[in-house]
Amino acid sequence: MRSQLWNPQALKGLFLLNRDILIRTFALILSFALFTNFSSMLGTQTLAANTLLLQVVTLSAYFIDGIAFATESFAGRYYGSGSRTGLQQLLWVGGGTSIGLGLTFAGVFVLFPQPLFGLLTSHDEVVVTVQRYVGWLIPTLGLGAIAYMLDGYFLGLTAGRILRNATVLAAIIGFLPLALVAAAKASAHLLWLALAGLMAARALTLLWAVPQSLR
Repeated sequence: MRSQLWNPQALKGLFLLNRDILIRTFALILSFALFTNFSSMLGTQTLAANTLLLQVVTLSAYFIDGIAFATESFAGRYYGSGSRTGLQQLLWVGGGTSIGLGLTFAGVFVLFPQPLFGLLTSHDEVVVTVQRYVGWLIPTLGLGAIAYMLDGYFLGLTAGRILRNATVLAAIIGFLPLALVAAAKASAHLLWLALAGLMAARALTLLWAVPQSLR
């Protein structure tokens, strides 16, 4: 029993996984922090509007993360038992449910921005500004849903290096260049394109790693 608890190889794997998750999380936090910082350069109204829209992204993430947690649990079980069919079915069900949920959240706020955002702020001018950019919720949440679900999938496989590399690449290639251009041109639309690019890059890099996980 003691030899199992103090297994050096297992402990090393645990610490490496924690390191990779920490780096992934830091890259995400830094990207969202830069998004907020660059939003502040576009004026008070745009900053307030983008903050409200980010609240919707965060709210939807709580629900999508529920699917990601379930995916994580089942992925570990299927991977441990060597069930490739189970993993494939899990990806289809988890992916479809996550995308559907993300697009539903986006669609509701796109269709009814005034009453819904009116619950979050009493400033009518901010709600008017929100309506200019609310359409960006569709690609951001649609692509983000795929990334969140695949996060859970690869966590279940304890594939921390894949998660780390995908997120760091997405932040450096998918988000940062567009965000810098958006700041230089003072364009909120380009800034949202950068955030959608972050989600798209995360989803694509993680999808690229899926076939290898099924071998």
